[in-house]
Amino acid sequence: MRGAGATHKRFAHAAARAEELRAGGCDQDDLFERLATEALARKEEERSNRCRRCWHDAATKCICSQLAPLRLAVNARVCILMHHKEFLSAGDDAKLLTAMLPPEQARVFVYGRRADWDALAAELAADPQHTMLLWPGEGALTVGEFVERRLPQSSPWRRVAAGGRGEAEGEAEASRPLMRVVVLDGVYNHARSMYASASAATVAAGATGDAEALRALRVCTVEAAALLLQEVGEPEATTHAFIAAVVANNGALQAHKHDERREANLRRREGRPHEPRSHGKAAG
Repeated sequence: MRGAGATHKRFAHAAARAEELRAGGCDQDDLFERLATEALARKEEERSNRCRRCWHDAATKCICSQLAPLRLAVNARVCILMHHKEFLSAGDDAKLLTAMLPPEQARVFVYGRRADWDALAAELAADPQHTMLLWPGEGALTVGEFVERRLPQSSPWRRVAAGGRGEAEGEAEASRPLMRVVVLDGVYNHARSMYASASAATVAAGATGDAEALRALRVCTVEAAALLLQEVGEPEATTHAFIAAVVANNGALQAHKHDERREANLRRREGRPHEPRSHGKAAG
């Protein structure tokens, strides 16, 4: 298959490049960063056609008109630790958080880019007591447990959590410390590697924090983040807006696949040879 062949070629190139860097004296940490930096540079060049906000083809598939700008009602910032392989992928859903929220409320930190990792480390160190890492794994706290075990007794967030949304609306914005919510974005194996590197109190969305239940429900990154924000006082309407954006993103991906199948069928009927797809035009 063409896709399998292209994937094999990329793996072979990456393996050869890794050997070259090792021979030049690169240690394991530097090796990952060098390979990630080179991969990101190639991706930026190959996908120069992408909209910088929604990551779809800017001329034909942009969905920005369907992404309503939002502002979180709670004093929170979503810090997205995104594996470099997800960056500029139209199929990625975490990018919707930065596409819809203002820069002070959502930011992407690319895993594999040293400057981004240093910036995230500074975020994590700024106020550890008001920082949570969304991870539905064994030992993860529920939001209620995080409030009881990790928040200072004097934290206004305790009153917000106890009083629900109505209490949050009455709380002066300036009196609540910024709550940082770290979200991991990548396939499961990549997310596990990022989880091992990050240091923050681990919290799961949902009343039970059951990782298996969340995986069974196929909750995507944006949905999980929205559910967690809702549990700390964000209105349910915000969750609905994010889910609508996920639906719009998935619809654009399906439309792209349909167009590709239609074009392939047309080529076969007309006896035209296959035209290799440009990386810049790919939906991935």
